[in-house]
Amino acid sequence: MSEAARDRAIALLLLAATALFHASYAFHGVALFDEGLLADGAWRVARGDLPAVDATLPYGPATYGLVAGAFAAFGTTVATMRWVLIALQALCDGALYLLARRTTTRPGALLAVALFAVAHGSLHKSAIAAASALALLAAARLGTRADSRGALEAGLATAGAFLFRHDVGGFAGLACAAALLLDARPERSAAWRRLSALVAGFAALLAPLLLALLAAGLDLPRWWALEWQRIGVQEAIAVSWSPFAETGEARWGARVLAVALLAAPLLHVAWGGGALLRWRRRAPLPQDALRIAAALFGLLLLNQARLVPSANHLFQAFLPVALAAADLLARRGRGVAAHATLALLVAGVASWAALGRSGPYSGTFKQRLEGAVPVRVATAGFALRPEFAAALERLIEQVQRRVGVDEALATSPGSPLLAFLAQRRLAQPFAEPSYYYRSQRFQHEVIAALERERPPLLVTDGSEPANFRFEEAAPLVAEWFARRYAPVATIGPFTLHERLR
Repeated sequence: MSEAARDRAIALLLLAATALFHASYAFHGVALFDEGLLADGAWRVARGDLPAVDATLPYGPATYGLVAGAFAAFGTTVATMRWVLIALQALCDGALYLLARRTTTRPGALLAVALFAVAHGSLHKSAIAAASALALLAAARLGTRADSRGALEAGLATAGAFLFRHDVGGFAGLACAAALLLDARPERSAAWRRLSALVAGFAALLAPLLLALLAAGLDLPRWWALEWQRIGVQEAIAVSWSPFAETGEARWGARVLAVALLAAPLLHVAWGGGALLRWRRRAPLPQDALRIAAALFGLLLLNQARLVPSANHLFQAFLPVALAAADLLARRGRGVAAHATLALLVAGVASWAALGRSGPYSGTFKQRLEGAVPVRVATAGFALRPEFAAALERLIEQVQRRVGVDEALATSPGSPLLAFLAQRRLAQPFAEPSYYYRSQRFQHEVIAALERERPPLLVTDGSEPANFRFEEAAPLVAEWFARRYAPVATIGPFTLHERLR
């Protein structure tokens, strides 16, 4: 068996092994907001809505399409959605091994996969991992082929990344273009030809889809206004966090996170900067184009952690971090000490993630709920602590009793998954509330939709995070609800409000 065939076989084994690993923790906990955005969007697509035309969705259409297809084949449940994300994550794990083997020893590539597997972030953000894998594949094609065909294939891969996540696909395109312009060695095709081919590959996949959506009624200025609104809300997020303000056990975890948030960009600077210096000295290593493009892409991707400095947001950007760590520490020709350092890094990240078992995100390695019980709701398929599971079961039963199958349900901004669990349409046109935060135009659109739907019930979640305070972020919509709904029952953290006659 050749080395390439052996590596492909190992990648398939890793895919299966990491799928089992992710499945071991993936069905504990629930994120009523984050998972609600994905479940609601996929359910809308499954009902026949077109992304960006009939449904405004916060992520790219590829993940929604995959989950919607699984809903049709295996049932409309949160468990079905999580199995899709497990498969997607496992594919990324296998892809990382093949990417790492371009520059790294086999043990180093295996350690890179182990690092990424335990530090991948919450499963509902697996679209970031898929987009990142495609972005790194694009960088690898630029490094492998010196002609326009390699650039064309890289453009196709970046377009694929764009379909999973618009921002990640954009980062990938910028990183590949920058690396291509830097790599202007005589043996390469002319830079302008390769850049044109990169753009052509990107457009070849996306232009037909855009034309089809325009023909179906896409209002491009309104779509961009919504996207810009969401970007503005994200950029305005204010997080009060200091690793030195924590007390007790949290203090050490916060300080480790602070070091990691600083070390991750420095790792990319060292990795890509070393490749740039070798180019300047006219002594590049094979795959230095991959190193420069991947390092620049990794820096752009760490924007996720800049917005919210948390382990989850850092881990969402971990695919290029794992690749960089493996290459720097376990590059071919480097000895046992370098490999041992990488192994210690993997062990340290695994210990850090495993010891912290609290947080708002389901589907993370660190979140295993002691004494969790299955939620007895047909659309669930996950386990919660007994008291919360019982409250959620009673709530869904009340929603289904009070809201007809042809009626819509209104929820507070942090809990759109409740509508999916009850299999009732969400009355708000956007599951992602940041589309109408602080915007009078889009708040009026939401109010008009609520007037049309006239949902008989509003469910609010008292445990939702502080940055979703409706009265401050969307005062017009909050006032509309306050004048038309009155509380009638409380179930656990949830309050049911019936429409006033």
